[in-house]
Amino acid sequence: MMKFEVERSETGVLIRQSPGWLGRKIAPEDWAEREGGALARAIAAARANDDPGSPKHAVFHMDHLFLSNALVASLDESSAHALGLPPAPPFGLRLETVDQVKSPDFRVRTRWVQGGGMPVRAKRDGVFLVHEGKRYRISEPAFTLLELAAPLRDPLQEEERLRPTRD
Repeated sequence: MMKFEVERSETGVLIRQSPGWLGRKIAPEDWAEREGGALARAIAAARANDDPGSPKHAVFHMDHLFLSNALVASLDESSAHALGLPPAPPFGLRLETVDQVKSPDFRVRTRWVQGGGMPVRAKRDGVFLVHEGKRYRISEPAFTLLELAAPLRDPLQEEERLRPTRD
């Protein structure tokens, strides 16, 4: 079974094959042929998202594979595991509004909670979450919710708060 090293970048992750017992490295384009299964599904997802202009994209290099944060979040658990990515967190995301939309103090607060609603102290690092020294992968739909809530963490000016959405 191939092993991988994961390094976070500003907009995603770099995945490199760890040296095997023979020290032979395989180009990321060939990982799927070598292993099959969940790794083949992960590589297929990367190949299907090769448009760098899209928020969810992958770029194949000779010695590593770059996956955007959005693509990492969209992977199923077994595909993520096959690439050496950490598991999804064992707790949930809670979104709370503070005040009403028409109030100048309106904002959206996000919190990670465990069963029973108890808050969890965790620090977000891109598509990863760190809790008690352990790293987790923020998966969908939590990743998209966090991205959408980010601009609403701080109170907005009235015209921004009350502007109708156009999508």
